[in-house]
Amino acid sequence: MKLEGAEVKNIYGICSKIGGDCAAELRLRIPYYQRPYKWTVQHIENLFADFFQNEEESEDKEYFVGSVVLVKTDSDDSYEVVDGQQRTTTVFLLNYLKFLLLRGHIEELLCAQRVAKIPKELDSLRESLKMLVIQSETDAVPIDDFIESISNRLDEIPKIQDANQKEIEYEKVLNEYRKLFGLPLTKDLSAPDVYASLSSDELKTYLDGYELTLSYDRDSYNKLLKKALRSVSLIYSGTYSPVLIVNTEVEKDSPLEVYINALTQEFNCLKERTDSSKNASDIVESMIQDITCMLKHLSFCKILTGNEHDAYTLFEVLNDRALAVDDLELVKNMFFKKYCNCSADSDVVKDKNIEKLDDLWGEVIFRGTGVALTQLISYCGSVYLTGTTELVTNKGQRYRDVLQEKYLNKKKIYEFKDVLCDFQVFQAVRAIADKADFHYQTVYKYAIMAENNVNKSVVYKTLNLIHAMDYTAVIPALTSVIIRTYFDTENTTEFDINKFNSYLDCLMGLERKAEFKQVYDCAELLRKIVLLSKDYQIPREIAKRIIEHNNKDMSDATVISLSVEEYNELLSEYKDWIKKWKYGSDKHNFRLKVLFLDLYKTELEKDRLKISVAKHTLSNDVEVALDHLDAQIKDSSAKEKYFEPEKPYDLREDYINSIGNMMILDGHNNGDKNNKPLCQALEYHKKLANHWLVAEIEEMLNSDDYSKEVSVGVEKYRVAKEAFFEERSRRLQKYFLAVINRKNGDDTVKLEEQ
Repeated sequence: MKLEGAEVKNIYGICSKIGGDCAAELRLRIPYYQRPYKWTVQHIENLFADFFQNEEESEDKEYFVGSVVLVKTDSDDSYEVVDGQQRTTTVFLLNYLKFLLLRGHIEELLCAQRVAKIPKELDSLRESLKMLVIQSETDAVPIDDFIESISNRLDEIPKIQDANQKEIEYEKVLNEYRKLFGLPLTKDLSAPDVYASLSSDELKTYLDGYELTLSYDRDSYNKLLKKALRSVSLIYSGTYSPVLIVNTEVEKDSPLEVYINALTQEFNCLKERTDSSKNASDIVESMIQDITCMLKHLSFCKILTGNEHDAYTLFEVLNDRALAVDDLELVKNMFFKKYCNCSADSDVVKDKNIEKLDDLWGEVIFRGTGVALTQLISYCGSVYLTGTTELVTNKGQRYRDVLQEKYLNKKKIYEFKDVLCDFQVFQAVRAIADKADFHYQTVYKYAIMAENNVNKSVVYKTLNLIHAMDYTAVIPALTSVIIRTYFDTENTTEFDINKFNSYLDCLMGLERKAEFKQVYDCAELLRKIVLLSKDYQIPREIAKRIIEHNNKDMSDATVISLSVEEYNELLSEYKDWIKKWKYGSDKHNFRLKVLFLDLYKTELEKDRLKISVAKHTLSNDVEVALDHLDAQIKDSSAKEKYFEPEKPYDLREDYINSIGNMMILDGHNNGDKNNKPLCQALEYHKKLANHWLVAEIEEMLNSDDYSKEVSVGVEKYRVAKEAFFEERSRRLQKYFLAVINRKNGDDTVKLEEQ
């Protein structure tokens, strides 16, 4: 990592060399990927309140405002701001207010011929100007020369004996001062709005002659910032208390409004600290002193690198993010940078196009996404574009590395239509997640509802299954095939969100179109391997194969299948995990609920299971519980009715918590059933449905092979034996495997002995 160093500096030293002098000319450049300034009035209020509270409580007055990550390259004298734009812009605007106040105050001192104070204020104005605009050797009147000249002339004017000549000389200096610093040549505050408008015009001419020390790579933002600066005018005289007037119409919630609101609020916070009983000049001097104090004592932790990549890495570490929303700015930057460097569009056209892309990225694709959905969209979109399987969902730096190396670096030409198409891939992933109704709270509940929804397809159910299982690395296998199939069937490289949503409606619903076979096959395959595997490893390996052969560059349906070896390995894992399964957490129980729901949609006909969705599906508005047939906790008044192992060293919970004692039941009946023994629990299952699984349990319970009769008083009850749980476990394993292996569209599936 090319880290040049880190140190604490105020705004005057933020562009100095590490270990160098404190003061240095400000040269900050905001990369084109960053949006305009966005601090709110509340941000400004908090900063002022915290700073001045700290000033009262701390002896050294230093106030740490945050970190700033800068990149210094050999290409120019500027420092690129990777992190800290909001804070540095706020301080830049604060210095601009100091410039306005000093400029107006010196004008008043010249009008009043208060010569003694002027040289000191001119030095302050010069310091403020160096932090505001870049002065060059080609300037018609160098500021330093003018200030030195005016100071010398002011020293000489009092020596003039002729009063008229003395007035003429003062008037000359005043007019020269006004011309040089963009002030109207006459000052009539009887109509403040008129003066403000005139002042704005003069200020525009003044600012247009300079480049600001805070600049943007996007020229439209430079113009926006200058417009904001000239849109506020300071109205002040010796008898007119200072006010800041906004002299332009501002669209609500526009970037221009944000700048102007910040300037206005800074001014208000400063003025509120002054004694309103003081005269206007004292109020202005007090405000200037407060700004000077803030500029001196607002401290940044400046971190300087000579490498853009390292700066982004530091940005992530400092902000402790795992591809959160703000990190998307860095991913987006790479696309914008490639476009700006590899497009023939003019700068004006690029600015307009970047605005459109910025809105699509921030206001459409990632609007309202939390961290989890943000990660998913970024992950699946990046995987589709690159076709790589090297990415993980929570490493922002790796996203940028892979996108740069595997995708963007390969492009010599990258026009607006190319960026748009790439952004629309992320939009497509967002649409898939929305259509799949992904939830991130009570995820298992909603995934079970998806599984139990008779109006949804295997695509919809598989997406929710993988999502609930938290096999995030498997999801892009299906999303990539979905996106690729859309482009293939539409026979276009252009993306239409309306058409894509209609396409998704078809995929998620029951209408099964032949041209989308590849998507259905992929969903069925992933569903199968997720239900068979003991963990994410085999599904991930198969997903990798699908991703590598189905992405933006290629489409290959032949990889969407299992080899005999792969199936046998999965079968071995299935037998292992299901035999060892014990009742546990919602996450642990989820997959067994899914299998029971699949099995619940069947009828048993000898050695086959017949699919009968309409007859045996649980209502989708009921809660699906995984129920213990024989209760976990015995009723102490009737212990004889409950199963108890015959062998003293066997543990009852090993049987009670095995799949042989499991069944699904709706939440209402499950609550009523409470801790009843198996012989009584069956009545609640019968109440729910006359299902063959329930009939089979009753048949086994009435068989001496699997149960025994016990007497409680004059009543006789059937109580399960060990053989009941063992045999039912064996049967369920066989049934589950049959529904897992069923091909979509098959009406029946044969039962195979294991």
